[in-house]
Amino acid sequence: MTMLEQIRKGRAPMPRRVMLYGVHGVGKSTFGAMAETPVFITTEEGTNDIECDRFPLATRYADVVAALSTLYSEEHRYENVVIDSLDWLERLIWAEVCAKRGVETIEDIGYAKGYIFALTQWREILAGLDALRTHRCMGVILVAHAAIEKFANPETDSYDRYVPRLQKQASALVQEWCDEVLFATYRVHTRTS
Repeated sequence: MTMLEQIRKGRAPMPRRVMLYGVHGVGKSTFGAMAETPVFITTEEGTNDIECDRFPLATRYADVVAALSTLYSEEHRYENVVIDSLDWLERLIWAEVCAKRGVETIEDIGYAKGYIFALTQWREILAGLDALRTHRCMGVILVAHAAIEKFANPETDSYDRYVPRLQKQASALVQEWCDEVLFATYRVHTRTS
């Protein structure tokens, strides 16, 4: 078969890969719980007051990998996996990197290489999520908190903006992987009197 004979026309829908980040308490976890039959992989205790199915709280990087592996290899009814939250997962990833390198903190690895090493674990998580999406037809929802950073826009004045509370390279990797990156905040109205 030639390459031209392999061309397919039209849409090829796949489950979505969504990242939702936002300010504290805006309803990010609730958003994840509203997906079709979701299961949470929790790295923080933000879902305790939400009616949802969840794995036990992940306290190590290996716990998250085990949950992904279980969803891939065992029969279940779940249509979506929610990781809540990415910034707490990042702490587990950093702890894994530190344990492998024999250092106390990620900063102890010189020249900011610890963050580069952590990208390997991020890629493993994304590969596991891709496997669930491709082979188990599961949608993916990634929840993260927001931080404020100064943005030096070359076309206008600098300004503050919200970004996911992740290390810059990890944030870029995850955002590029996602189909949608959504931001949630409160609508604020001011009135002069």
